[in-house]
Amino acid sequence: MYKYSLYNLKISSSFKMADLQETDFVRADVEIRRGGVPEKLDKATWLERFYFNNDSILYRSGQFKTCICNGHKIRLEVEGLSEETVQNHILGFAFPLLLLQRKIVTLHGSAVQKNGETVIFCAPSGTGKST
Repeated sequence: MYKYSLYNLKISSSFKMADLQETDFVRADVEIRRGGVPEKLDKATWLERFYFNNDSILYRSGQFKTCICNGHKIRLEVEGLSEETVQNHILGFAFPLLLLQRKIVTLHGSAVQKNGETVIFCAPSGTGKST
């Protein structure tokens, strides 16, 4: 089991994430595990590739089956994907949804600071925020 800290949360993961530094703790705030993704959610609403209800978000697309539960659990079913691909899915897709369940909003952007003022540019990947 791997242990990480991210956004001031202690994460226990069955997936190795090379971009995160391992740490140690007794009790995790978030558990990321392989398997255990339900086929459907009770009393769920369908929106494109998502099923969601008051407690969980279920995402099924291609090689990923992901369930994000109560802001505390991420369950993944992935086969034949590289560690890097799985890590990118967890950190770039599943974890922001988990944070949203915890009432924490994340932004994908770039920031510039000058004279004590900061501007954040939010846009999709590859649209030139860094340049």
